[in-house]
Amino acid sequence: MSKSAPTYSDFTAAYPQFASIEEPIFSFQLSLSARILSQGAWGDFYGDAVTLDVAHNLSLQMIASSGPLGGFQGAAGPLTSASAAGMSSSFASPDLNGKSATEQWYLKTVYGQQFLRLRNVVCPLAALAA
Repeated sequence: MSKSAPTYSDFTAAYPQFASIEEPIFSFQLSLSARILSQGAWGDFYGDAVTLDVAHNLSLQMIASSGPLGGFQGAAGPLTSASAAGMSSSFASPDLNGKSATEQWYLKTVYGQQFLRLRNVVCPLAALAA
């Protein structure tokens, strides 16, 4: 990846599962993620961090919009299963004891878990403070 945030076409090429997301929705989430994450802290991994943050948040939006409550996600805990396009997947729930609110938020999706792993390598001091 690069030091810059991804374009819509770069993002959907890397993550084709998000091709159904309309560009304005992607652009809003990209803008938010790009402003939240510090380019100085991430350095060469800034584009990777933004990409994973966008994928994480879009995943949660997709799950919420397909939920039984008509787009309202009632559960605030970690995800233990997901269904999309007729496929269902279950996975072990991470232990949240002693985890910060930020870590709990990112543990909800595989993209968030990848984000935390990258953060722990690139920004180890920030990981300790979170």
